[in-house]
Amino acid sequence: MKNFIQNSLCILAFLVMMPGAWGHSFGITEMQVRLENDGAFEIWVKPYSLDSIILEIPEGYVKDEAYALFLEKPESERADIIEQVGEYFRNSAVVAFDDVPVELSIAYPDQGMEVPEGAVPIMLGEQFVLKGNVPEGAKLMTLTPMPEPYEFVMMVVVEGEDVVYEEFIPSGEPSVPFALTAEMDIVVPEPKSRGQVIAQYIELGFVHIIPKGLDHILFVFGLFLLTVKLKPLLWQVTAFTLAHTVTLAMATMEIVQLPASIVEPLIALSIVYVAVENCLTEKLTKWRPAIVFGFGLLHGLGFAVVLQELGLPEGRFMSSLISFNVGVELGQLSVVLVAFLVLGWFRHKEWYRSRVTIPASIGVALVALYWTVERVFFG
Repeated sequence: MKNFIQNSLCILAFLVMMPGAWGHSFGITEMQVRLENDGAFEIWVKPYSLDSIILEIPEGYVKDEAYALFLEKPESERADIIEQVGEYFRNSAVVAFDDVPVELSIAYPDQGMEVPEGAVPIMLGEQFVLKGNVPEGAKLMTLTPMPEPYEFVMMVVVEGEDVVYEEFIPSGEPSVPFALTAEMDIVVPEPKSRGQVIAQYIELGFVHIIPKGLDHILFVFGLFLLTVKLKPLLWQVTAFTLAHTVTLAMATMEIVQLPASIVEPLIALSIVYVAVENCLTEKLTKWRPAIVFGFGLLHGLGFAVVLQELGLPEGRFMSSLISFNVGVELGQLSVVLVAFLVLGWFRHKEWYRSRVTIPASIGVALVALYWTVERVFFG
């Protein structure tokens, strides 16, 4: 049985040592559909740095050396790499009119852009544009974006007008069909019902914890490692949820604002603190719930980034905000449940602290410390 626990912890260590992008990423990007009066359309997408893909390096890292190595490749090889990336993104969305897909071409509006002397050069940039033509007489248009790991906020713009329609699209799922008139106007779909909005935002909150919020998972797991009794653990998790609900609401209403460059490293440090405290004390301290509440306020600012990217439906602000938090709480309780099912049976064993709490806490602290350094120095 001890070997089983050790193997489980090894698997955990392997998972958490995956690339730092797992740390706190929801993969939401904006997809803007532009309909032109001449029957053409463009889809502008900014998923992440295209140059990072070309150079095969993590987004946000210094690229000077990577550019130099790439430019050493033969011109034909460089062209092939760019062509392969372009082909992938050209096929990353299906645009259909009356259920019939149309062919798309791809362009890079940032390509060849001049940069200040000494700055990192630009090859393809950070966005691409898919182009096509609306078939004559088309009545319905749907768009299905690329599958995981991305979610999209789609905005539709008609030439000479502001945004006429906006929708959140889960990865790999089609948008609602929106009707086109002969004059290329859009008949805006009926808004989702309150029940549909609640269900969608509960799902979004849950998914932001499992599987896309590994830093929040590690924070809750760190709470679990020290607390051998279920009731105090649930109180801590609930205090954490109440706290991040407060700052999430305040940040969403723009009452409190902190840049991600400050919030994200502090979130990682909060995980380090909890893990280190697990190693230094054997019992739940009186101030631990208060500290957890304080860290919850901090994590709420991280959640706010997600909701700001998603946007909250008009007239559904409070219900979608509460629903998102319900989903987050369900995700956190699921983490507790899984941890309890795997390790909770042995929490009263004499060797539990030496073989589970301390080794796992050290692993969590090291991962969170790695995230801290990555987020401070590499964005």
